[in-house]
Amino acid sequence: MYRINLYPEYRDSRKAARTRAASTAILFSLLGLEILLVGALFLSDSLLRERVVSLRSELAQLDTRLATETLDRPELTQALNMLEVRADRVDWSPKFTALAENIDASLMLLQLEGRASTRGERAQLIISGQYRTKKGRLQTVSAYLDRLRDDARLKSDFPRITLGNIRSDGKGEFDLLCTPEEASE
Repeated sequence: MYRINLYPEYRDSRKAARTRAASTAILFSLLGLEILLVGALFLSDSLLRERVVSLRSELAQLDTRLATETLDRPELTQALNMLEVRADRVDWSPKFTALAENIDASLMLLQLEGRASTRGERAQLIISGQYRTKKGRLQTVSAYLDRLRDDARLKSDFPRITLGNIRSDGKGEFDLLCTPEEASE
């Protein structure tokens, strides 16, 4: 038995209708998923706002409680002293990373001396280096100095970076001095 389709446009229209129905189902499922995600965002936003409000009220309570408490308690005094020491501490790791990332291939570092702050003296970093080539020595050191001055990791604790000694004894050694703004050379 042979089947002859006398109306192929019916078959094509049924196929197009099935394609539209599948596309519509996919779009509606994506729309439903999007609505669920937006609802989750609204819920998380409201929960976050509630948490912020509660933390702000707790902070206000702590401020009033701290104002009423006396500082005669030794553990509170010790905790405040530790916070003060922590605020004056220098994190050397990012500083040394900045030095390594900014150095030119024609320079090499010989010595790094990081001095922590003491009661009478602020922290400082002394960088001793040497040229590897004989060409463009001062320009290379100057470019390295500019890159260090622009690096935010050094700027945070050492906004003042100056060229120290340049020794002309044939070895091509130089010093850079990194100090806080208030410190004098």
